[in-house]
Amino acid sequence: MQSDGETTEILRVFERQATAFRSALSLAVEDVRATIRDQEVAASHMPDARAAELGSFAAGRMQAERFLELTSPAITIDSDAEAHMQAAFDTLSKLSARGETLFRVRVPTGGDLRDAVATAYKEIGRAFGAARVVAAAKQHAFDESEHGTLLDGLPYRRWNDAERSIAPPLVVGVDGGDLFVSALAEFLDGNTKIILHVRGDCPPAPLVRLVNSSTYVVQRRRIKRLGGLARFDGPGIGALVPQYAAHFVHDPAAGPTLAERLQIAQFPVDEPRMRIGGYSSRQQVQDVEQLMALATRARPPETPPPAPVEEPPPVETSTPAAAVPQATPAATAPAADADQLAAWLIAQTGLGNGA
Repeated sequence: MQSDGETTEILRVFERQATAFRSALSLAVEDVRATIRDQEVAASHMPDARAAELGSFAAGRMQAERFLELTSPAITIDSDAEAHMQAAFDTLSKLSARGETLFRVRVPTGGDLRDAVATAYKEIGRAFGAARVVAAAKQHAFDESEHGTLLDGLPYRRWNDAERSIAPPLVVGVDGGDLFVSALAEFLDGNTKIILHVRGDCPPAPLVRLVNSSTYVVQRRRIKRLGGLARFDGPGIGALVPQYAAHFVHDPAAGPTLAERLQIAQFPVDEPRMRIGGYSSRQQVQDVEQLMALATRARPPETPPPAPVEEPPPVETSTPAAAVPQATPAATAPAADADQLAAWLIAQTGLGNGA
């Protein structure tokens, strides 16, 4: 069973990324607060009053409204955008007040992992939507049809590159039987980090489906093993899994070849026999097959030793055949990685021993 303490410990590993987002959010709150304050100050200095201050010199020579724009330190906001500016401020303030709870997600048993992550990112996206509203209002470019719904939430697919680069880490509590991760690929861009805190029994190698040349993927047991993911400059996903599952790391920064990027600490301890929640044994075997295929590509079979030089036949003697020492069979060479993997796979799929 997970605990809030464990989630806090995970977020501590990703503190740098979480702090960067929260700092950006706090700065946005203060910027909008200052803009609203300056707008109120500007509104209190009506053009007629400022024109009176200028006296007869300005009569016929200068428009008071233009003078106000030039001399006021405030950024004037269109009247129809003022309410949205205030709403954006309220949105940013509330999101900032949530602290790290904004980065925590709990998928209910039997729930949809992809939908839970999408909902969390849409909520986080409200901050980016609010920032866009403020920018449009400052530039006198606010359009109700374009910007009016941004405060309701901004789906991840609409985040731009800059927004994805400061995405906060997301810690997701999920049952092992609901660990369908393939659909999470759409969120792995920019600097997005998703950490799956698995509850209960778990498929042996679910994250192998997300391994590609640019995504950091780690499946380990201990929280401290997530440090590489936190330091990686790019998208990544990690899962904290039970001891019996596969433990591996795919680090795109480790080198250009799969052999350099993929490190497998252990293959699954037990063969996938039982269904786990919505995850069938067949799907579990497919994951293991993929991991083993990647392992074979990363560490291809060793080059077989050269064939022995054929020796001349022995000279016949009168020694009885029974007395001639029999040649002992050559010691069997250690099996190559591919042979070991193939043998393991056959055993796990139940195809050995005539089964």
